[in-house]
Amino acid sequence: MSSSDARQASPVTALGRVWRHIRKRMIEGLLVVLPILIAFWIVWWLYTVLDRNVIHPLAKLVLLKTRLVPGNEELPDWFENYGAPLIGGTSRC
Repeated sequence: MSSSDARQASPVTALGRVWRHIRKRMIEGLLVVLPILIAFWIVWWLYTVLDRNVIHPLAKLVLLKTRLVPGNEELPDWFENYGAPLIGGTSRC
């Protein structure tokens, strides 16, 4: 192997080292970011399921019950203290 062959081979290995370094850093970044994104996705999914299947029907039920009771214009204490803050806190998003 002559010296000109060695010079031609070194840029390829340098480029290969750079590419391996970039690939390694990208994989490390994915290993850090993917669990965080998956956790956020699970929390978002759980929130939407609870919002759709629990909180909205509960609010409709409470409003229906308060309208059925004649002469009672106010919401029950338990709803004002617990239900309304829960619904208000979840609907802000």
